[in-house]
Amino acid sequence: CYPAKISHGHVQNLINKGITKIFFPTVVYERLEHEKADNHYNCAVVQGYPNLLKHNIDEVINEEITYYTPAINLADKDSVIETLLEELKAYKITEEEMKKAVYHGFEELTAFKNDIKAKGEETLKLIEENGGYGIVLAGRPYHSDPEINHGISKVITQEGFHVLTEDSIYQLGDVEDLRLVNQWEYGSRIFAAAKVVAKSKNIDFVQLNSFGCSLDTVATDQISEILEQYGKVLTVLKIDEGSNLGTVKIRMRSLKVSIKDKEKAGFKPYKRFENPNFANFTKEMKEAHTILLPSIAPFRQNGLVNIALRASGYNAVMLPSKNLTALDKGLRFVNNEYCHPPIDYVGQIVEALESGKYDLDNTTIMILDPGTNCSCRGANFATVLRKAIYDAGYPDVPVVPMPIEFKDYETDERKSGFVLTEPLLKRLALANSYADLFEKVVYRTRPYEIKSGQIDRLHQKWIEKIKPNIENTSLSDFRINMENIIKEFDNIPLLDIQKPKVGLVGDAELTINFAENGSYNIVRLLESEGVEVVVPGIGFMSTYLIGDLGEHMKELSDSFYNQCEKPMDEALRASKRFRKFYSIFDMKASANQIAPFANYQGKFWFMTGGKMIELLKDNVNNIVLYQAFNCAINYVCGVGLNKEIKRQYPQANIVNIDYDPG
Repeated sequence: CYPAKISHGHVQNLINKGITKIFFPTVVYERLEHEKADNHYNCAVVQGYPNLLKHNIDEVINEEITYYTPAINLADKDSVIETLLEELKAYKITEEEMKKAVYHGFEELTAFKNDIKAKGEETLKLIEENGGYGIVLAGRPYHSDPEINHGISKVITQEGFHVLTEDSIYQLGDVEDLRLVNQWEYGSRIFAAAKVVAKSKNIDFVQLNSFGCSLDTVATDQISEILEQYGKVLTVLKIDEGSNLGTVKIRMRSLKVSIKDKEKAGFKPYKRFENPNFANFTKEMKEAHTILLPSIAPFRQNGLVNIALRASGYNAVMLPSKNLTALDKGLRFVNNEYCHPPIDYVGQIVEALESGKYDLDNTTIMILDPGTNCSCRGANFATVLRKAIYDAGYPDVPVVPMPIEFKDYETDERKSGFVLTEPLLKRLALANSYADLFEKVVYRTRPYEIKSGQIDRLHQKWIEKIKPNIENTSLSDFRINMENIIKEFDNIPLLDIQKPKVGLVGDAELTINFAENGSYNIVRLLESEGVEVVVPGIGFMSTYLIGDLGEHMKELSDSFYNQCEKPMDEALRASKRFRKFYSIFDMKASANQIAPFANYQGKFWFMTGGKMIELLKDNVNNIVLYQAFNCAINYVCGVGLNKEIKRQYPQANIVNIDYDPG
């Protein structure tokens, strides 16, 4: 986004002026200002940009200045004190001095915010008593900067409006009954302010939006819904590098005319409709309902994950994976500035519901849900899907998020009908372990097959043979199957040639990497161009993500995955053809070379940078880094770190590819 671009120049400008010490903290969490919000993250760019700049500005790279980027949680004063004491220990600040400074800082911040709120309430009272009309000019904190907003507030004032900021009135609203997962602090502030505006007869809402702001795609839809409920319309001003305000003036004059027309018509804000009651998947539906799975990663879904679900009593059906017309359908029902995956998922689901193949009274949609411990938009994929199928005319079809992370899942209404039991957890662990193994052996051998299709046929043969093991969860059966799979693929005759190796890295294989719709079948495309594809796999990711299941489930998961992964790694290393298994611990160590663990965004610190370094250490020097267009996390943890990766590994040949639904 434009504010991020500005930060490059800002840091460089400070250096050019002779500043030798720069403090640019990694602020993952803001202060929690709304108790009923789901979380209080900063966006991925705010979180990750201090580290990105650290690896892209030459003076910082060459240590010509001192550059501080401590990870700070503003919701925990004690942790702020502890972090700053460690980061600034060279200055010999005592704990008492630091504590005093931090507490005074928070007190002043609170006083400042209270002053802003008081002024907002004063202005509302002025408008109410003396007439006139107000505009809440809402945005992120940096949108208050006149360079970034190009003086838009003055343009609005010149049209005769009083201008308020969202942080001056949000305390009068709430963040209850929102459709989305509300986990970004500044988004919470905007939603609360929108609720105040919606119910007020003499205020309207204008949202400032920077191109490339991935979270505003989520926020804009929610703000619009809040205002529409009371008969109001959201005005969005997209601001970027261009400073021509002609369009803004036209928009504001149009808004002014619209307001006057509504006043003449006697407009009054009142609730015109209730929030939709989205259908919930209940435990009673388990036996009767067909559960549709959008094709996210068919290589690991078909014959693996869907079998695990069926063996646990869920009638899971995976939708066809080669269906590019679904993208056009998805574009009709999803904000087109969203990233590729939800547009793909929604299109697949709506097409399936329209097909007439399924009894709509007994059909449920299942989608992966990363939970509120993920600061990317993926946390709202399920809410986007709910809204889309509701708008498409299927309000009674439930959506059940299949949690990657759990918190009190049996009491959470959104997930009440789906319970991750121990047997299902084991089945999913086996399914993912087999999928990682198949990616290793199939991608290594298919480019060299003597007879076209022989590797795919062997793969399908083994898919059928391992299904009983996914059902019975026997580890001894897994070891036997695993060793035989490696043995058979290790000994099948192949062409005696060597092709270039290309590593594939993306935002999350769980979303787009190997779905034909998502990546336009990039594996087959690269193979047709004469290369051997190398994929790190994602089974290791499951071990990491299970961390919020509770201590018992985590121990079970860790133990079970380790019993799958360790012998598989040993067998792969002992084979003639196959590469080692990339463990999460290796990923973490590699990722920490370029991105601190605080860069938690969507767990992508190891999905991009960590994976690329592991591939390079394994002599896979050609890498395709691909992601959905407008994925902020990948720009912060992937593309934005390419310079540092190439500095550490000069042999790296990295190609960046953006996908969109076009």
